[in-house]
Amino acid sequence: MEKVRVGVVGMGRGGSLAKWMVERIPEYEVVAACDKSRVRVEARASSIGAPDLKLYTDHKKMLAEEKLDAVMVETDPCSIAEVACDALYSGRHVICDVPLSYRLRDCWDIVVAVERTGLKFQMGEQLRYAKFVHEWQQMNMAGRLGKILYVEGQYHHDLHGGWVYWDPVQGRYYNMEAGKGIPGLLKSDRMPMHTLAYNPHELSPILKILQDRVKTVSAMGTRPESYTYQIFDSPDLEVAIMRTEGDTIIRIVNAFGCPVGGRGHWYSLMGTKGQVEMKRAGWDQGKAWFKDENMTDYAAFEDPEWTPRELVKEALGTGHGNLDFYPMYRFARAILEDKPTDMDVYLAAEASAPGIVAGISVEHEGLPFAVPDFRPGPRRKAGEYPATYKAKSLYGDIEREGVTHNPREE
Repeated sequence: MEKVRVGVVGMGRGGSLAKWMVERIPEYEVVAACDKSRVRVEARASSIGAPDLKLYTDHKKMLAEEKLDAVMVETDPCSIAEVACDALYSGRHVICDVPLSYRLRDCWDIVVAVERTGLKFQMGEQLRYAKFVHEWQQMNMAGRLGKILYVEGQYHHDLHGGWVYWDPVQGRYYNMEAGKGIPGLLKSDRMPMHTLAYNPHELSPILKILQDRVKTVSAMGTRPESYTYQIFDSPDLEVAIMRTEGDTIIRIVNAFGCPVGGRGHWYSLMGTKGQVEMKRAGWDQGKAWFKDENMTDYAAFEDPEWTPRELVKEALGTGHGNLDFYPMYRFARAILEDKPTDMDVYLAAEASAPGIVAGISVEHEGLPFAVPDFRPGPRRKAGEYPATYKAKSLYGDIEREGVTHNPREE
């Protein structure tokens, strides 16, 4: 195989990613594009720049008719599992957007499909390719921080500006003002019932630094109607406290429904031998303290922000601080070289499921729930489903699977 023949499903972000595949990653040959909206797939096709691009509105038809090596799934989270599993069982490798789903059952469906087919899978979470993630991971592995006891992460993103409503016919998102009075609009999938369900961008880099997984979650949120905007079913802010298998406590704050100042993403680590944190604002500085280096207070350090670990010219101009290039490129190389993907199905599930479980905890006033272990072991063989796919409460006879409806189908 000299090139990876790929079909892209979902022409929102998928249209831009397909264009970058054509222009910047010669390892790909984009041969098909699919979207439920005929209007959108036709509108985005010319901008992709792929010759003889085949257009579809049904991904099953695309899979049946096209000779594909891989599928990129850029649909809403509640549709990723169906498309990804169909692609895997048809013999195609899969790369998908974040999160895997807002439901635990979907996460299990994808895990089992990958195990049964043996094909490559990657979730395209891009912040884990940032320079600071690599540097902090190396710092942790070298023992410079000692045992990491506590980690903070926040994702503050005021979605009022453009992701509140969705037009299923035109395939467009609208902000609150622009969407007023337009019939047929649905609540956007970017505004889930629980803000913590859209969590991999924050949790994935943390888990990569720690080389760990979350095993229990307790979470609380503000009421399910915004105090700032007239947005239904979505709280302004939710906070989760997580305990990892390695006994690190993580606090995650997601706020999508209110104006915020400073940086949208922010992280800090606290260990027995040191502490490090990012700057919170443009005028601020990163800070670090190391016990074994005769330091009496925090010292300023260079904050690399969202720059990639190694910036290549092909990545310039791609989204999220030039980071969007790297998941796509690395996925292609994994296929062509028959190597493991950077974020396999287990890492993807471990970054997605804690946010789903956090939403369940919010609905039970902070009751702690266990996060499923998606890796095969004594209780589950690879390729088999677990005895239950639901999250279990640590105190009380409660089992839940997360959001049970697709926001676009209300």
